[in-house]
Amino acid sequence: MFFTDKILVLNTKGMPNDPFIYANDFIKVLETKHAMGTYDEMVIYVEACESGSIFEGLLPADLNIYVTTASNANESSYAAYCDGDLYSISWMEDSDSEDLRVETLEQQYLKVKIRTYDNHSSEGSHVMQYGTLGISKETVSVYQGSSSKKSSAHTLQSSDSMDVVKQREADLYSMWQMHKILTEGSQQKEELFKKIKEITAHRTHLDSSVDMIKGYLLGNEQALVRDEGSALVDDWGCLKLMVRTFEKYCGSLTQYGMKHTRTFADLCNNGVSNIAMDTATKHTCSSYKMGRWNPALVGYSA
Repeated sequence: MFFTDKILVLNTKGMPNDPFIYANDFIKVLETKHAMGTYDEMVIYVEACESGSIFEGLLPADLNIYVTTASNANESSYAAYCDGDLYSISWMEDSDSEDLRVETLEQQYLKVKIRTYDNHSSEGSHVMQYGTLGISKETVSVYQGSSSKKSSAHTLQSSDSMDVVKQREADLYSMWQMHKILTEGSQQKEELFKKIKEITAHRTHLDSSVDMIKGYLLGNEQALVRDEGSALVDDWGCLKLMVRTFEKYCGSLTQYGMKHTRTFADLCNNGVSNIAMDTATKHTCSSYKMGRWNPALVGYSA
């Protein structure tokens, strides 16, 4: 996270022992800063899977805050440059190559939006904007400063392409690439393969456990469909408790498992009680040996 009086860059890729950042708590911080008059205007760039869910239906338009996100509320963001972020790479390369005294935030947003989605690969994410949209008419230099000496990076074009992978799969992709070049039969190669198998097994456990719990609690019923533009959940206390209950019995969600937060939100929105969640989760994961995935021992980076 990079923060000055005018710009906030938020990358939610977890670091060891970092807690989850819940959208309602983050918005409350922004509202408090606005009420205290600690800034005039603010621009926020957010790289995260489902990053639109942090602001959709939550960020008021009168806080003098302009936000762009790497993805909408329902999709993964994408990695490039060996686990770098396609969205972040795009806006930072643009800032390095353009005259920021001329380019507006809106112009940058539109270029980054095209490149992040239509990058001539098979996949991409929808860059979004939220908040006080009128700020986008201002030049980028107001928030990032400007320099008469530009980098040698070429001007960002929508036709620029690069290989991408879903952000939550980027770490395993990098591990497999490393595994390919390690000496066959070496201890390092064997240890890396063991780590890959452990991570893959836990992720499979997370996916299957969430599916089982959802089936146990909702049966064949479809989760209530939220109106477009609505916040992820109404009862944030319920969502937090759902997450804690799941981790108590099933092990750490990790950054990968955070994609299931929407399922937990659906349970809350459908009136599932805390007692029912506790019973279903305990039934599903009672025999699972957490080991290194005990939430008291690990962070959310794996």
